[in-house]
Amino acid sequence: MNQNRECQHHEKVMELFCETCKDLVCNDCVSYGPHQTKNHKIISFKDAYTIRQAFIKDRIETAMKNKKENLLDQLEKIETRMKYITEVKATIVKDIHMEFEGGILKRLNDQSGTLTAVLQKDIAWLQKHLNSIDDFIHTFEYLALDQNVLPLLFMSKTLSQQTMKLLSIIIKTEITSHPSDLPRELFDLRTKIKNSEILQQQIEFKKQVIWKCRQEKIQSLQKIKEEYFVKIEDEIYDWVRLLKKVVNTLDSLCMICTFCGCFIDVVNEQCALNAKPYEEVQLDFTGFTNELPKMKVFGTCQHFFGYPRDEYLILRKDKYANFGDYQEQRRAAKEVYFKVFRSLWFSIIDLKARRYLKQLDLQAIFKKYDPDNKGWLSIVKFKYLMHQELGMSVQEVEKLVIYFRDEKEDKVNYEYFLGIDWYLEELQRLEEQVKTESVKYAKLYNRRVRVKTTSPPPRQEAKFLERPQQQQQQSTIYSSFTRFSQAVEKQPVPQPVQYEQPRFGFIDRDNSHTQSVSKQFPQKNNIEFSAESSLKSKQKSSSLQPKRVQFEEKQSYQRFKESAQVSGNYASKYY
Repeated sequence: MNQNRECQHHEKVMELFCETCKDLVCNDCVSYGPHQTKNHKIISFKDAYTIRQAFIKDRIETAMKNKKENLLDQLEKIETRMKYITEVKATIVKDIHMEFEGGILKRLNDQSGTLTAVLQKDIAWLQKHLNSIDDFIHTFEYLALDQNVLPLLFMSKTLSQQTMKLLSIIIKTEITSHPSDLPRELFDLRTKIKNSEILQQQIEFKKQVIWKCRQEKIQSLQKIKEEYFVKIEDEIYDWVRLLKKVVNTLDSLCMICTFCGCFIDVVNEQCALNAKPYEEVQLDFTGFTNELPKMKVFGTCQHFFGYPRDEYLILRKDKYANFGDYQEQRRAAKEVYFKVFRSLWFSIIDLKARRYLKQLDLQAIFKKYDPDNKGWLSIVKFKYLMHQELGMSVQEVEKLVIYFRDEKEDKVNYEYFLGIDWYLEELQRLEEQVKTESVKYAKLYNRRVRVKTTSPPPRQEAKFLERPQQQQQQSTIYSSFTRFSQAVEKQPVPQPVQYEQPRFGFIDRDNSHTQSVSKQFPQKNNIEFSAESSLKSKQKSSSLQPKRVQFEEKQSYQRFKESAQVSGNYASKYY
């Protein structure tokens, strides 16, 4: 026993077991080799014995018992089948005996009896004529031996007639009954069996030929299929490279619509925001692009594409990023977020006013059409509610859908839509505070127009007289944004719905625009472009020329735009 447990390499007692090699080892094998690496799992004899005992016991209790039961079931099935075969064999033998005794033997006896009867009839006919010939010969010999010639003479005529009659008998030399007329069913059966064996051999040979031809055909088709797939993959990769090249070219162009900010992908669709003619468009319309369309383009419901202005950033996910990637699920995704706070200003204010006038609870109405209470509504339901409950036009509803629609779900999140109420209430409060100041500003502006040193032509004067109302509206918005940015720091920040992408507000590329604005306004608390400060500056320069007035209008409007952008940046912090 000890000799069997000695190591071949070190001649020491093997007290360990290598699970990796499934072999007994000694301590030197583990320390010096060949089992000293980390890839070898070394355990003790006791652990190896316990593991294998548990393994074998588990195999005996589970697999062996199941195997034994299966063998017993199979043995019982085989014995039953053998018994059934024996019974069927006895039945077949009985049927064979019955067939031979009652069928083949009977048919053989009947046929042989018929043939024998025909032959016996022929024998009787021949025997009858033989007897006649024998009688004639005996009669002639008897008369010839008699010394008296008279009997012969008297009988000569009769003998002559009998001679002629006997000679005229026709004897059939052919026998019509043959042994082959007997039924030979067993012989025919053996012949058919032999022929069937030959046919079976031919069938097997043809099967082998067919199988060989089929295998050759399959191999040739497989080869053609592989070559075809290689060509298809090459062509797909060529198309992918071409498609990526086209996408990169389109991305380098990065053109958007002046009216709605959509990408060039929707060039064949109608623009819902280009429904008003040029005469009804606001004077402060700047659009989303550097280049403005011609007058005839306004009101045509068509897109006008150009390069975006520097203060806007286009966030876009390439929908061809994963095209051709067979490891992942092929998908084509495109998410376009182009959110501008000032572009939704008048639509949201109008929506707020309509809701207060009708005293509607939009949240309850939205939840009524959202039985799952998930915060989502289909675009059709959202359009219907906006048009039916608030009386909004189709163009206004389309504008809201463009900016509040989720591209992935293809739905509208009404919780996010209702989340802007806090800002609207704050803006409404600020509007009430600056109402008096804006009126004073408008009156001062009218007074300055009237005291011009050089009176303009009537048409130009009428143009100046139409501007105060628009200037008042701009001043209201401008002051509201200024005070809103200061009030945001004091008010508690609400907890709106979180999204993967920014859904609202301005986004600056590399903070370039924010840095340029911060040069003019170094601190957020120092932004004070209120109507009151503008009023004091206007009083000091009441004697300016009309050109100076126009210049100040442009400066005021420029400050309004910059303040709106800064306020938009503050708003984007909370959305």
